[in-house]
Amino acid sequence: MLDPAPRAAPRGTPSPSACPSERSLGRPLERRLRPFLAALACALAAAFAAPAPAEAKPNRPSAARSAAKAAPVLRQAPRRQASVPARSRPRTVAAAKPRPAAAPAARAVAEGEPSPSVAAALAAATRSTGTDPVLLRAIAWQESRFSHRAGNRQSTARGLMQFTEATWLEVVRDFGPRHGMAREAALLSTNPRTGAITTRHPRDLRAILARRFDPRLSAIMAAERLAAEQAGLQAMLGRPAGPAELYVTHLLGPAGARRFLAELNRAPARPALEAVGSDSIAANRGVFFERGTGRMLSLAEVHAGVGRLLAEQGASPRPITLAAR
Repeated sequence: MLDPAPRAAPRGTPSPSACPSERSLGRPLERRLRPFLAALACALAAAFAAPAPAEAKPNRPSAARSAAKAAPVLRQAPRRQASVPARSRPRTVAAAKPRPAAAPAARAVAEGEPSPSVAAALAAATRSTGTDPVLLRAIAWQESRFSHRAGNRQSTARGLMQFTEATWLEVVRDFGPRHGMAREAALLSTNPRTGAITTRHPRDLRAILARRFDPRLSAIMAAERLAAEQAGLQAMLGRPAGPAELYVTHLLGPAGARRFLAELNRAPARPALEAVGSDSIAANRGVFFERGTGRMLSLAEVHAGVGRLLAEQGASPRPITLAAR
């Protein structure tokens, strides 16, 4: 039997002889392309995967910055709340009880009247020396307005009776031992050539001069001085010395009073400035000058004014002065 004719191979079926050769050709090509494909895959993967991390990186700092900004705010918030005072309920303050109206204080010293201590000092001086109480009162008012702390800016006069330094040292030396100032009197020494009275130590001098502010001592020393000069004035005038003459003695001193009274008897219309020292006038302008006009008074006018002052002191507790000091 003859062999049948060979059948044609089905379409699409590779030829047995061709398949081995194609496979042998494809495998080396795949091996060659595999590194390139792998590199390409890595490049594509990097190209598509890189934006996500790149976009995330910028967000991290911004998130950190926003967190950093927010953090202080959260920390400061309690401080702000603490700085604002909490609203508390208003406190109710009890109304203060009205105090009873204070009664007007009683005036211890009426106008123109001495204080109790000054009045007692004047009364004691009158009892001790027998000096006219009206005269002492008039001197105290005219000299210091009854103030034992008074001082004269124009001179060294101080205290109730306005003793100058020189006059005070003189009366302490002469009358101090009678009134509890024997030690002070012993500290004083008189210059035989000039007649000035002083102490060895300045502190002793200051202590003695400070006693002028004692109203008791000031009043008693003034009364002693007037009593001592009364006999001399009587001998000069040929009659008993009246209150006006004694007042002038206290005002000008023994020598000044004698000169004033002598000139008054000789030329009463003469200006007082010509018969009285300028120091005495400067310290007692209210006695020697007219109120308002400032005119210098005559000797007779000064003497009459002193008489009116003494009369008013004896008739009324309210003093009437010659002129403003």
